[in-house]
Amino acid sequence: MNNILLNILLVIFLVYLFNKLKTKYSDSLDMPNYLSYENLFDKLEVPMLLLGKENEVVRYNDSFIDQFDLDEKEIEGEPFNSVFEIEGSETGFNHILEKFNSGEKYKGKIMFFDKKDKRYECELKLYPIFENDELVGKHIIINQIDKEEEKISSALRESRRKIRDLHQTALKMENVRTKKEVYDLTVKAAENILDFDLCTLDIVEGNKMVVKATSSNIIPGESISSPLDVDSIATQVYKNKQALLSPDIQKEEFANPTSSKYHSALTIPIGERGIFQAVSTKVNEFTREDLELVELLIAHALSALQRLEMDQEIRYLGFHDSLTGLYNRHYLNEEINRLDTKRQLPISVIIGDLNGLKLINDIFGHEEGDKFLKKAAELLKDCVREEDILGRWGGDEFMIILPKTSCQEADEILVRINRKVQKTYKEKRPISISLGRATKDINFADSFNKVIEEADYKMYKNKAIMHEEDNNPLVEMIKEKMQKKELKKGEVYRLDSLLNMFKNNPFER
Repeated sequence: MNNILLNILLVIFLVYLFNKLKTKYSDSLDMPNYLSYENLFDKLEVPMLLLGKENEVVRYNDSFIDQFDLDEKEIEGEPFNSVFEIEGSETGFNHILEKFNSGEKYKGKIMFFDKKDKRYECELKLYPIFENDELVGKHIIINQIDKEEEKISSALRESRRKIRDLHQTALKMENVRTKKEVYDLTVKAAENILDFDLCTLDIVEGNKMVVKATSSNIIPGESISSPLDVDSIATQVYKNKQALLSPDIQKEEFANPTSSKYHSALTIPIGERGIFQAVSTKVNEFTREDLELVELLIAHALSALQRLEMDQEIRYLGFHDSLTGLYNRHYLNEEINRLDTKRQLPISVIIGDLNGLKLINDIFGHEEGDKFLKKAAELLKDCVREEDILGRWGGDEFMIILPKTSCQEADEILVRINRKVQKTYKEKRPISISLGRATKDINFADSFNKVIEEADYKMYKNKAIMHEEDNNPLVEMIKEKMQKKELKKGEVYRLDSLLNMFKNNPFER
């Protein structure tokens, strides 16, 4: 192909050079032989004709004779249309003749027959020749189209197109915001890269492969979620973490196709997450190049999924307490500002304080205290509604924001929490929580922060009442451990001192 291009460029240069030389040597007979028009014309390796004003053949080169296997006597002086019969009869020739006489450059594909009825598919290029602004002839290049070369060229163009599509997909992957977008974009890109009858993207959830995205032409039942313990190409590829290019899945020992009409399959693992699979009704439909392109596509998809998961983890850590998994104070403050509107009224808040946490930390250590905090967090989580916002407000304090919740509804939640708390009194880790509730309605003119202060005050008031009643299950739990001699001697002395301080100072926590 490179040689052909070079020769075409040489033709253009030849016409230009000949005109220059003709002007230079117009009054002399000293033009060098190696620069003569005839010598340059004959040496070209591309088939070329020189036509006169009436489109008769004035000159031809050896390459033209060799390529079309013509007799020289059948060419010289003959009209172009007598040398070749252009496919399409009069219509075809009239079209070419119009181009010949237009005085413009022309390039196009033509089909014609020679006098031996041999059919040719060629590329024709026309370069007009002018003298004193008059069209006096034409240079014609006629090259047979190499089918194999054209096929290779077409394949290269297709490969470049696929790579461009893949590059565009990679750029789009950088801007996706959800996993669903990644799944759909991956399948859509695969449709542009591969020729298949259907494709599916499955993600493992628990012990099942769940279909997350499919090609647009899929029909119900052709792609279904399946357990990981079922033998299939998909489960094998997922477990082995190795891509598979199968010419005919009907012959694979462990395959379990949904239909006997499917044969070729391309199956690629998506890291530890799942698999992508494309299938075709044809045998040997997919190539090694297809496999490599889709592996690159899946790599981009996997990178996008990892980025989304990392972003999600960062957002989670930014808004959640690392110990309990509840929302942290930063998130609660943002929600307080967001929800402090008339649309949310009435809005209630519950403040809860875990009693005796300092006592637990001092006697049993902070690791045991953390277990009490986690248990209290789970208990509160079981008591609130889906729309409620539960978070860790401080070291041993919790907050529950209840949008569009009246004081009566909030009190029902308080009762539910207290009942659940009382059920823990006989457990290994009894929970004791002091609670305070406040509500902002249309009659409450102050900001939501004033409501929080009121709830906090009520919580401390309830804490004081609990201490006065000497009704702390933690104290009973510690006494029981003392009776069973489960405490060390040093811990007993420290405990005795702490218990006296705890009883005499009810606000000490």
